[in-house]
Amino acid sequence: MACPEITVPQVDKVLHDKLLLDAEAAVSKFEGTLVTLEGITLDWNYDAEAQVLHITATAKPFYIGCGQIQSKIQELITKAREGNL
Repeated sequence: MACPEITVPQVDKVLHDKLLLDAEAAVSKFEGTLVTLEGITLDWNYDAEAQVLHITATAKPFYIGCGQIQSKIQELITKAREGNL
């Protein structure tokens, strides 16, 4: 079951690149706009012109809630903005 979309505004290219590097370091698998990590599939859609990142968990294990996924994504974005990735 898909989770609600997470919309992250003010994502410039530098921040987007940091987030991609972090995802790749976590052994994520990218196929176009789909990212797979630990049984979770995310639709990762970046609008560079508007500087907005849209992330939707389209598949996840039953034991992981949408709130957990959203919290983790927000945590990673906060760390990336603070330069702690």
